[in-house]
Amino acid sequence: MNIAFLRLRPLLKALQGIQYELRRANDIKEFELAHVQNLHVRPPVADTSGVEPESMYTDEQADYFRELKEEMGKIAKLQEPLE
Repeated sequence: MNIAFLRLRPLLKALQGIQYELRRANDIKEFELAHVQNLHVRPPVADTSGVEPESMYTDEQADYFRELKEEMGKIAKLQEPLE
């Protein structure tokens, strides 16, 4: 066993205790901000019960090219010679 680790063990235990207390103090402060002052540091957990929401897929690239072709067609129609 490493002798240096045995000498540092009390220091490591103390640092772990300090880290635990800091996390606990942070959780208490976040709870206070969320419920007393209505400020949410962490967003509230979403309610996922119920029917799954329906979403529609759109292909942005295909829409862009379709709109571009439509616009180019309009431009071509406008530039036809008048007779």
